[in-house]
This record gives sequence, C-alpha cells and structure tokens, in this order.
Amino acid sequence: MNKYKPEYLGKVLPVNDSTKLTDFVQNKYEAFSHIYDVCKEESDSIHGIEAVDSADGSLSIKVDAEPETTRKILDAVAENQYLSMSGNTITATGN
Repeated sequence: MNKYKPEYLGKVLPVNDSTKLTDFVQNKYEAFSHIYDVCKEESDSIHGIEAVDSADGSLSIKVDAEPETTRKILDAVAENQYLSMSGNTITATGN
C-alpha cells in the first residue's frame, strides 16, 4: 500500500451503507487515525487492509502483511494506549 491516508480510508469506509458510513465519520474516524498511525511506516510491506465486524461496535481492521511486518506493527500498537492487536487484527479500544 502507499503511505497515503486516503488510500487506507478508502479501504475501510462502509460506502454502501449510509448508516454505517455516518457512524464511521461521527464515531470511528479518530480510531481509524490511530490505526493508520501505527501502520503507515510499514505501508510498503502491507498488501491490504479491511474493516472487520466487531461484536462491541468498535473499529477493527485486519492487516494483510508478512509476519515481520505484523511484528513491527504490533510493537507500534503496544505503544498506543487506544489500540490492541490480536493476530493480524488491530482494534481501537478507546478514543
């Protein structure tokens, strides 16, 4: 992927559902920004991202990358109080 925030945003915006799109813009954009910030330095090694449904309504994004890249992202997530990571999925846990 390119180190370009709109490219990341375009992959996770729920454009086909106006209710989810409004929710994303009003409630999840800041969470998305935290996730983007921990991924952007590894953009060259990320093959793709996608939003995944979460039971609690938080923002979760699955990252398709090699294991070494995933480890680097996990290290960055560990430094961010608003995020957690399980496998290759990053979840925003706060604002």
